[in-house]
Amino acid sequence: MAQGSKELGINLTAQETGAFQRYYGFLAEENSKYNLTSIQGDKEVAVKHFLDSLAALKMIDITEGYLVDLGAGAGLPGIPLKICLPGIRLLLLDSVKKKVDFLSAATELLELKDVETLWKRAEDVGNDRRYRERADLVISRAVAPLNILAELALPLVKRGGAFIAMKGPNPEAELATAKNAIALMGGKIERIESFVLPIIPDQRTMILIRKIGSTPAAYPRKAGTPGKKPIL
Repeated sequence: MAQGSKELGINLTAQETGAFQRYYGFLAEENSKYNLTSIQGDKEVAVKHFLDSLAALKMIDITEGYLVDLGAGAGLPGIPLKICLPGIRLLLLDSVKKKVDFLSAATELLELKDVETLWKRAEDVGNDRRYRERADLVISRAVAPLNILAELALPLVKRGGAFIAMKGPNPEAELATAKNAIALMGGKIERIESFVLPIIPDQRTMILIRKIGSTPAAYPRKAGTPGKKPIL
């Protein structure tokens, strides 16, 4: 973990390294109960989950503010980012209750402050005035195609804020399909960065979308519609 983080240009403190060790131990222990990840083993998890999550620090220019992890699953990338950015407020959002149960237990174990775990559909949260256009940053990792993600994520982002979609290699087809959805939701693609994971050289891509306008009141549409009838 320490070697890989240095290759990414991130120097973890002893306290942060200890938090990741506790996080891995709890994830490995609870995985069979919650069906959180198919990736197992300390090396694979450290690189493909933890370091992959921390790579987003290259795109993040906030040390405080409100961050939403959309489709948080096992807490990735939200929990690793919170470990390294303790000053942020974090919402871990997922539509699967057992995953939210895990997230609540994990954040308690790691003694993370200013973290909310929420069991709810993203479409419903995006239409809730307590959350709509409140986030400085929304981030999502391996959740859905980008045109669907745009409708789910950008309604949560305030004007001037950003959405980061964490993708695999070759996102060109997704980007082409998502242009209309991004624009309709008030977003604009600002930056695309590709990188190779350390130790296990898998390629990844991060897409940063800036919120430059307000999302129309009609979006997001009701739960399930963005996936069934994505904006083209």
